[in-house]
Amino acid sequence: MPDSFGIGLRAMEDIDVSVEARLLDMQLQRTADDSQQAAEIMAGLDVACIITLGGDGTNRVVAKACGDTALLPISTGTNNVFPFMIEGTLAGLAAGFLATKDYPGRQTLRQMPRLEIYRNDALLDIALIDIVVTDDAYVGAKAVWEVDSLKEIFLSRTSSSNIGFSSLGGILGVTPSEDSKGTHILDHALFLLSGAVKLVVSNNSIAASAFTELSVISSS
Repeated sequence: MPDSFGIGLRAMEDIDVSVEARLLDMQLQRTADDSQQAAEIMAGLDVACIITLGGDGTNRVVAKACGDTALLPISTGTNNVFPFMIEGTLAGLAAGFLATKDYPGRQTLRQMPRLEIYRNDALLDIALIDIVVTDDAYVGAKAVWEVDSLKEIFLSRTSSSNIGFSSLGGILGVTPSEDSKGTHILDHALFLLSGAVKLVVSNNSIAASAFTELSVISSS
């Protein structure tokens, strides 16, 4: 996609490849909507793979619009739980392999769970890693400074080595099974979620629903 720093243009200078390389024809707004629009355009072009450079936020907006297109997320952002720390040449080889479309899908690609927020059956937004419910009166920078304000935490993955709230599940010893879709921390109780992870917003409150199973693994 185009960028205000000219990274794409410089990357295409003096390259000698047998495929056509070009920037997307789109008008930049210089907001997160640019990444979402670019993902939607590329998905419409039926590209084999979308490479993202960024953190969890960048990949979230791309995931909202890319459909079933494979993502190769390279970690360059501030919160990096979803993307990978990977050497650029290896990432390029992986993307080229996907472009051949000559591979066994289930052995090559892995589908990751996501969290969805609905209001009146309409999808409001998604999260790739966590959704945190607080009773703070102001949004601000969306950073949580007071632990007492936490009400509920929904996690799509857990690891004590992660950044942010997903590390909490790992610290608490959560080890989701292969069938698990996430973790729900509520009122000092810990649950493993399986099936569709769907949050419903109504009357300025939020509740979990549409879980096929809730298993309490620890409480206090």
